[in-house]
Amino acid sequence: SEVSHKTETATQEPFCFNGTIRENILFGRSYDSNRYQQIIQLTCLDYDFEQMSLNDQTIIDEGGGNLSGGQRIRIELARALYSDSDIYLLDDPFSSLDSHLAKRIFDQCIKKYLRNKIVIMATHQLHFAYDHHNSHNIRVLLLNSEQKQTEFYTKPLIEPLLI
Repeated sequence: SEVSHKTETATQEPFCFNGTIRENILFGRSYDSNRYQQIIQLTCLDYDFEQMSLNDQTIIDEGGGNLSGGQRIRIELARALYSDSDIYLLDDPFSSLDSHLAKRIFDQCIKKYLRNKIVIMATHQLHFAYDHHNSHNIRVLLLNSEQKQTEFYTKPLIEPLLI
């Protein structure tokens, strides 16, 4: 029997194309108003839309030059969430976000919304490795800088690791 899984990525160098924000999030998929609005709220883009005269119909320049780094990352994360994939590969998705917004999105998206999905997240922000109390879907794999040793944790870490 064949096993097939949908995989989606979000990187710290997000891809945006010339089109509306909604088109960048949908990425050719059909529009489902309820799911779309939920994902906009999960990624905190609703606050940004309030500041934009055309909301999610705002045109993005090629490469997203008219958006902040945090907005581009959250649009790419919204695109990944909207895909409803089985596996999510996230490359430091919070690197351009302030700590308050990063924690809110981590709690809403990773810990809650993606709780039944496989999420592989690379990050330099180790506090996320320690912030998964009562989250059954989160397992932490820490690699040292030389990648000679790995450590796997299924419970929250109490003390920071020296790697």
